[in-house]
Amino acid sequence: MKRRPYRLSIGNVGIGRVPRIVAVVWGPQLLELAAKAGENGADLLEVRIDLFKKVNLASLKKELKVIRQKVALPIIVTVRRKDEGGGRRYS
Repeated sequence: MKRRPYRLSIGNVGIGRVPRIVAVVWGPQLLELAAKAGENGADLLEVRIDLFKKVNLASLKKELKVIRQKVALPIIVTVRRKDEGGGRRYS
């Protein structure tokens, strides 16, 4: 039986056939947490913007670039509303 290729992938990680581990990180030690997630076997990294106390988009963009250089995990950046289990209310 021929296996079909993944229909969805994030970076080089195929989604669907095999369970994947997503490490959720936020806060001031973002790079350290991302590195630890990679060392501990995570497949993907989710950066939760809604859980930051304050968000400076310019510095966050720089930090994400550093993480991409140092951690070999695909990154998902999310913002969740309070009614979705997020940390803030958004209109």
